Amino acid sequence: MFQRSTNTCIANILMKGTARVTQSQNACHVHTDTTYKLIWQSFPLLVFGTTDKARSFHTFGVAVCANEQTEDFIFAFKELRTGAEKVLGETINPSILICDTAHSIQNGFKNVFGPNITIKMCWAQLKKKT
Repeated sequence: MFQRSTNTCIANILMKGTARVTQSQNACHVHTDTTYKLIWQSFPLLVFGTTDKARSFHTFGVAVCANEQTEDFIFAFKELRTGAEKVLGETINPSILICDTAHSIQNGFKNVFGPNITIKMCWAQLKKKT
């Protein structure tokens, strides 16, 4: 999926595969964070996925965003939902978001999946702050 950002000339790019999207079918929780360490142009790379009972992380997709704003996260989460509907034939409705304290991630998730979600702070982020 490719979308030109409305607020800058940079594009949002989301990559997701059929096998990855099928892992979202039973996921009640989604982990999301951004990093700037993978792309030399300093654009935020959004990574989102879930973990299983064996504590393995399964990536649903990644997005190179123009910014780290709510609109960028809305785009990525809408594309995850749309991709899951196309592949699985059903809507995914995760109820838990695991992320850092960025309100843009939280607001984007609430915008797409509804306001009645539980937000948990990522363990690594929590450990880093203590």
